[in-house]
Amino acid sequence: LEKSILNTGNLDQMTPVNISFYADSGLTQLIGTVSWETLIRGCGLPNFETTVSVPWELTTSGVHRFWVKVDSAGTISESNENDNVSQGVVIIDPYNVYAPLLQR
Repeated sequence: LEKSILNTGNLDQMTPVNISFYADSGLTQLIGTVSWETLIRGCGLPNFETTVSVPWELTTSGVHRFWVKVDSAGTISESNENDNVSQGVVIIDPYNVYAPLLQR
């Protein structure tokens, strides 16, 4: 799994931070955690994106959702915790995933 993150705050983040990937929206089924120890620039500018990844072994075909939480250990004090969780999707074996066909 791979996800790009941005720091939308005013300050650069220099404290090491845990970034965790989960298999459920309740953030209880941990896939893996990355301990990020490199500077994350502030202001949410696209050229300051940081990409993190963890391995996820999937054995079934279909759509698999995942969630990512920055500062999963809660070590950084900040004014807005609401934007610390994001989600993504992995599609395995797309030839067997059926989508509806719409015709006019």
